[in-house]
Amino acid sequence: MNTESYRDAFLEEAVENIGNLNRALLSFEKETGDLTPVNELFRAAHTLKGMSATMGYDRMAEFTHMLEEVLDHVRSGTLAAERPVIDTLFLSIDVLQEFVDTIRDSGVDNAAEAKNVIAKLKSLSGKEASAAAPHPGPDVPAPQKTAEQIPAEHTGDITVDRAVVEEAAKQGLKTYTITVNIARTCAFKAVRAFMISRNLSEKGEIVASEPPARDIEEGKFENVIKLGYVSGAAAADISAMVTRIAEVESAKVTEIKLQPPATAKEGAGYEDAAEERDKGTEAMAVDKKAAAVSQSVRVNVEKLDSMMNLVGELVITKIRLDQIMKTKDYDQLPAAAREFDRVIDELQIEVTDIRMLPVSHVFDRYPR
Repeated sequence: MNTESYRDAFLEEAVENIGNLNRALLSFEKETGDLTPVNELFRAAHTLKGMSATMGYDRMAEFTHMLEEVLDHVRSGTLAAERPVIDTLFLSIDVLQEFVDTIRDSGVDNAAEAKNVIAKLKSLSGKEASAAAPHPGPDVPAPQKTAEQIPAEHTGDITVDRAVVEEAAKQGLKTYTITVNIARTCAFKAVRAFMISRNLSEKGEIVASEPPARDIEEGKFENVIKLGYVSGAAAADISAMVTRIAEVESAKVTEIKLQPPATAKEGAGYEDAAEERDKGTEAMAVDKKAAAVSQSVRVNVEKLDSMMNLVGELVITKIRLDQIMKTKDYDQLPAAAREFDRVIDELQIEVTDIRMLPVSHVFDRYPR
């Protein structure tokens, strides 16, 4: 697959997601008790990993995968957000920026500081592993089950943590299963899977997948993907987001509805387990991308239409001036000149308005 033609789009999205990482980490640094920014960090890192893997930038994809693992430990509560952890996350974002810079300059994903930061990330993961596996005493049996799962028959063979479904319901969100059928003739299944993930991430969050995310990213699946998805959108809108992608044949969206516990005893046991899980349960939040990038500007289509109308008026005025010159009807010249000046002035205002960037593009970097 020749990805060269997609490089500009990749760089644009990568810079935007790195900006999202910076903002979310700055927010988390101020209040480490709020896990909402961590979910935003994880979402942006996951998007970067999928994008870089699709483009063939394997070193960047592997680095982002390690970053993603540390973020997963933080949001699950098994790795405390202490100062060394925050510092390492900031260093990781700097390395990602270095990857993007070298890709822009040379087309190769390389970062001089990647090796050192990888060692720090592995060290943090090692700390998490030792802290997350305490040895139970003789009078305290090791737990056999850490989280209740929704039965497969209710989720289209997707295993979804019941706590996730309940947390989503508390926030007014719904949990769905999505079964996506990709055309068997599709040559680039991994690219289609990335596009599906990107579209869904705009309105919610993917919480489970079959096959596993790693296999989907590498294209190691037949033609069916099953996803667990949390969103406030309607099922029909979710289906439309997926099926508008080329070579996606169908998308079946089904809402997961929790069944009440069968007995009081089972209900009491579940409440105890849910209370423990609440400490590490992620908050479901739907973010809106609002970052501007250096090499491109997003333009409202209404402004483009306004510019098209002004260009049309400019052409008409030009024809009018040509006619005046041919007929030598110079009495009409002042009116035509005034009309020309008006159109040019309005066009200048529209172009300037489109080209101007939000000041956040400059000042967002200063807090670091």
